This record gives sequence, structure tokens and C-alpha cells, in this order.
Amino acid sequence: MLIPFVCMILPIVFQIKTHFMTGRRIKAWEWALWGVLICFGFLVLGVSTYMNVKAIIEGWSTYGAPFSCHCDGIWDTCECSPARMEFTGYNCTV
Repeated sequence: MLIPFVCMILPIVFQIKTHFMTGRRIKAWEWALWGVLICFGFLVLGVSTYMNVKAIIEGWSTYGAPFSCHCDGIWDTCECSPARMEFTGYNCTV
């Protein structure tokens, strides 16, 4: 979700800051291009966040709540699993 922010918005902000630190003037077409890219970055950030939250809500009944134990019935290594494996040295129990 933060990929547009880290990969698009921050580099542009750093570039603008570098221009001001070196005293170089920023051309009008650069401002326009950077403005479009920043708007696109925030658009992608907002839409991707919305879609991820929507997918979590739609899959709530199938997959359960986020950060809850989902290994029950799949493997027996979690503390929430009632039939937890015995430690024999050949498995990775918690």
C-alpha cells in the first residue's frame, strides 16, 4: 500500500528539496510533471488501500479476522491447535 508513496512521491519531494538546496530553478514543465505524478501516486495509494480493505472485509467469513490464528486444522504447530505435535526434534514446533 505504501509502494506509490515510497517509489513515486518521496523521490519527487527529495528532488524538489535538492533543487531548492542547490539554488537551481525548477521549470514550469517540471512542476506540472511532478504534480501529475504526485496526484497519480496518491490516487494509486488511495485505490489500493480501498481495494485491500474491501478484500479483507469480503473474506472475513472465509478466512477469519486478521492476526488471528488460522492454522487450526491445517497443521499442528500453533498454540491454538488442539492436536499440537509432540516435540521429537524433527519438527518445528513453537
